[in-house]
Amino acid sequence: MACASADGIVIRDMKVEDYEEVKKLLFESFYTAEPLSLCLQKKQQIGHSKKHDDHLITMIEEGNCFVAIDERNSNCIVGIILSCNQEPSDVEENRQRAKTSGQITKFLSAIETEANIFERYKVTKALYLFIVCVSSYMRGNGLGTRLTNVLIERARGKGFPLLIADCTSFYAARQMEALGMECAYSFAYADYKDEQGEVVFQPPAPHTHVNVMVMRL
Repeated sequence: MACASADGIVIRDMKVEDYEEVKKLLFESFYTAEPLSLCLQKKQQIGHSKKHDDHLITMIEEGNCFVAIDERNSNCIVGIILSCNQEPSDVEENRQRAKTSGQITKFLSAIETEANIFERYKVTKALYLFIVCVSSYMRGNGLGTRLTNVLIERARGKGFPLLIADCTSFYAARQMEALGMECAYSFAYADYKDEQGEVVFQPPAPHTHVNVMVMRL
């Protein structure tokens, strides 16, 4: 079902059958620019595991993910937004799962625990914005904002009291702030070190912090 249409771009609910094209877009336009992925230089490994695929497909099945279709270009997917339902118990489950996961998952789980959003905002559920990705040739046209606004309306319609987004990019945090989200927690990459005392993530400027952005709905 189309949710929004303008300038030849249709935004609709993501379907499981979209997943292969969604994954292709992630490799072409997300993992090549997202600061943490760049630091580890493991773009070729992210998204290939069945575990990762299953995680994203589960999000799609929850019914709160969207794609932007370019009707002027063979109806190809040029933008996506992935999100998932989250409850307080998920924080601990994610922490346990992170013990056997890669550096990015471990880092974001630690941030999630430290941010303590459910306790801080006194809510028992939230919608977690996982990824917004726009094709490189479509950037600068406000498509990421349009996708996020569609998600916000979906979240409100389903009665979520809160929208959460972990912004690893300076630009993503700025975009979410422009949409009315507030920074609930911020952590400097320079302060996250491994057991040898080495900084794990050293992304290029201006990406210096991960910011947990929140919007009351």
